[in-house]
Amino acid sequence: MKKFLVVFVLLCLVLAGAYCGASYFIGGQALKQYEMLVAKKTAPYLGMSTIKYERGVFSSTAVTEIELKKPAQDQAPEQVLRLELENTIWHGPLVFFRSPHLHRSVLPVEGVIVTRLAPEAGQNPLLAPILEKVPELKASQVLTVLNYDGSGESYTDVPAFQKHLPPSGDSGEFFIDWGGFTSSSRFDIGLSQVVGSFAAPRLVLRDSKASFTLSNLKADVNAHAGLKGFTVGDMNLSFDSMDLHDETGSSFRVESPSFLITTGTAADTVSVSFGARFEKLKAAGEDFGRFALDLELRNLDADALARCRDDMQKIQDQMAGKSDEELNEMFTAAYTRLLKGLVTKSPEVQLKQLKLETPKGPLDAKLKIALASSGASILDNPLLALGSLSAGTQVSIAEPLLADILTRNFKSDFQKEAMDDPQQAEQLAAAKAADTINALVSQNLLVREAGTIQASALYGKGSLMVNGRTINLMELFKQ
Repeated sequence: MKKFLVVFVLLCLVLAGAYCGASYFIGGQALKQYEMLVAKKTAPYLGMSTIKYERGVFSSTAVTEIELKKPAQDQAPEQVLRLELENTIWHGPLVFFRSPHLHRSVLPVEGVIVTRLAPEAGQNPLLAPILEKVPELKASQVLTVLNYDGSGESYTDVPAFQKHLPPSGDSGEFFIDWGGFTSSSRFDIGLSQVVGSFAAPRLVLRDSKASFTLSNLKADVNAHAGLKGFTVGDMNLSFDSMDLHDETGSSFRVESPSFLITTGTAADTVSVSFGARFEKLKAAGEDFGRFALDLELRNLDADALARCRDDMQKIQDQMAGKSDEELNEMFTAAYTRLLKGLVTKSPEVQLKQLKLETPKGPLDAKLKIALASSGASILDNPLLALGSLSAGTQVSIAEPLLADILTRNFKSDFQKEAMDDPQQAEQLAAAKAADTINALVSQNLLVREAGTIQASALYGKGSLMVNGRTINLMELFKQ
């Protein structure tokens, strides 16, 4: 029995020693993966580096410095903001950790990292006054789980709070109601793919002059590495409502808006699509109904976009001491180079739909423009550009809505004639708007049908057709 007990104790000691050794070794592997994540999050004006590291057997501590740079401009020198984060790294092979984000408390992983503001953040000249007024922010943290295959998951929590802050100037007491912020994401090795979401239930800002309310902000992201170092994928953002009110009684409210951005790559081109929706909008005392917008950009040359990205970075690096004229020349050269690159891959722009319900009737429009590849020289030859261009559009707008738009546009032309009488200026502008619509209808450039004004146009091979009426633009250029 005694020998068995001795063997059992020795075995336990061996296992404990082996586990300690494994935990210490895995701690080194977790550090390497942590440093790789830090390096991946570095950008031209965002730097992250480990400035302190203390390694233990079962856990380690690392301090990360975040450096935000504001480029020098005009006579102002470069400004740098530094913030320190404290990371506690719990080593595998088994991590005992409890979190509402995790399904179990024993995790067979390489490591678990808990990131919080370092104590030194309280002395940061920018953050110190914020943390003094809102100490709840000190409890913000990021939880990151690192798996053995290099993948992982991350969770962010910023606590909710309500604060009445002292008056500032003549705005009176300031009230903020922050419902908190949470996010979760999963990533693969090297952060080449990230899938995640975030939510902010509520934000209310109010003083004696104005108020702002945002309800139930949500977003989903699915991103992965694409061509030329671009990140592609999709992001969907939505919220329940947003309200703005000011002391004059003006208000703005939008209900159920949503936005979707999708990017992708194929061969050597990039495509981008953007969609926007809302159910209701109230502004300037008028109620608008549903809105829908879908826009696509296709066949964008990836090399041209990558060169433009590099050009923009070079301009940012060289902004110090440059005059406005010099900067304008640099930006103009970069954009010209971008355009010359884009036209080589037959780019297309398509407005698939634009729909809006207004108090004066609906608006519905579609548009497509395509440019056949003819080389960069197309920009220097208008005739060649017109011959390579094809386009089509369809528009339907309620006649009262079109008349109102034209009236608003013409109104300033009659201010002097009406001796600053707004009512007379309105009447004169409305009359001119009606005459303009009637003239365009008589020329068949617009079509009046069932209370709407419609128009369609097709262009290709130098010929333009508007509502069935053909105009040969090439002949016009020869005259």
